[in-house]
Amino acid sequence: MSNILSALTTLYPNQVWLELSPQELEQTGSSQQEYSYDVARWTAFKNRLTLDAFLAWLKAESGVEDQPEVWPSRDDLSSFWEVVNGTAIQLGETRIILIPNEGMDINEYEVPAEWVDIPQWAADYYLAVQVNPDDCWLRVWGYATHKKLKQAGQYNSISRTYSLKRGELIEELNVMWVARELGSDHKAAIKPLPTLSPTQAHRLLEQLSQKTPYSPRLEVPFAIWGSLLASDEWRQTLYNRRVANPYVQVVSHAAAPSKKPVELRQWLRHIVESGRNLVEDGWQTFEDIFASPEPIPIRGQKEVERTSPNVIASVIRLLQPNQPEEIRYQAAGVLGEIGAGNPDAIKALTELLQAARDEETRWQAALSLGKVDPGNPQAGIKKARLIDLGMQLGGNTVALVVAIMPKADERIGVFLQVQPCSGGKLPPGLKLTVLTEFGETLQEVTARSNAQSRGKDKLLQLCFSLPPGTRFCIRVTGDNASVTENFVT
Repeated sequence: MSNILSALTTLYPNQVWLELSPQELEQTGSSQQEYSYDVARWTAFKNRLTLDAFLAWLKAESGVEDQPEVWPSRDDLSSFWEVVNGTAIQLGETRIILIPNEGMDINEYEVPAEWVDIPQWAADYYLAVQVNPDDCWLRVWGYATHKKLKQAGQYNSISRTYSLKRGELIEELNVMWVARELGSDHKAAIKPLPTLSPTQAHRLLEQLSQKTPYSPRLEVPFAIWGSLLASDEWRQTLYNRRVANPYVQVVSHAAAPSKKPVELRQWLRHIVESGRNLVEDGWQTFEDIFASPEPIPIRGQKEVERTSPNVIASVIRLLQPNQPEEIRYQAAGVLGEIGAGNPDAIKALTELLQAARDEETRWQAALSLGKVDPGNPQAGIKKARLIDLGMQLGGNTVALVVAIMPKADERIGVFLQVQPCSGGKLPPGLKLTVLTEFGETLQEVTARSNAQSRGKDKLLQLCFSLPPGTRFCIRVTGDNASVTENFVT
């Protein structure tokens, strides 16, 4: 057992901690079945990893005598993972659902409604699993009953999930084994689903088999969707058709997007803990791709004096409320370039971040604060990665820029940009889209053309904030090709 895992086990002794060997990770990755889009491939990877590790623990260490079986069978798993997260295990008359997630924050447990509201799928117990392939471990950090999810869970009609707060789960699995031996009824009543005619089913299969970079689980009303999935034959047909018609995603030659969602909160955590902007998974610092902005000139000052206290003080004066907003914005950017470690610059940027009414000025203050005082809990961070959509932009690729900063109530502010790496204009029709993890469009902006049908915009940008643990996607589309990145706040 690694030192990290040993320490975690000591901190949380009531949870089940399982070590994953590099061989297990490699074997799981190489044994993957076919899926029609990247998110499904990642879903299958984390579910198979969880299933194999948990079954091995169940047989070796749990003390449970019943022989565990995969429900309905291992051969059926791909048809589940193509469209929904989760795996079912049968222990005699007891059914257990494993719901693995890779996020670092475990303040909330989410279960797809399919596992709760499809009568044939519903289980007695639902286990919350955190998977960390990078550090080679997973843990079962709690469980809930079907009755608890139905009666106390918060139902989200947009994502079609039931959620419970961490404190509402039971942490120790021994309690579950005792309750199982006592034969308690842990299932709530489930409303029957309608019966689909063969004609309805074939129509649905035709609609839902179209290639998409996301699960079709939200495309039709739940009652109809649930009825389709409840049929082994129709679910398998849906899988076969989608795999035969996969969504082809064009990715960057410079840095292919990872299947694992990018954890934005980890970016903030890294900069606080290490005091520097780490480069990882193809994401680079903004300055590595784009040259740092030239500081606005300070009259009468030579280049070597830019970081002197007097120069910094003169820039700080430009942050005052009586200055035009554009000047305050520019001055905040300059402080990020010349004020590293200067306590007056840090104080001025912190005050500007709290007092400024203009959203762009606040963003500039947060990002500059991240440069001059990386460990500051209010600091923002900006990263970028190159993408290639096969378009000739004067020989240049474009970059996706993602900036984040902490907000109130643990929310994370997200500021997106797409821009050519060496200046110039974006091609008309290029789109920047923000989607839910299920593919629903939240925001979208499109590059415009001028009177000569040439590019008009130097960049595209969107801004929003999200609560912790929210999954979303960013897509850049152009010339019939697209690149999608998955994130979690």
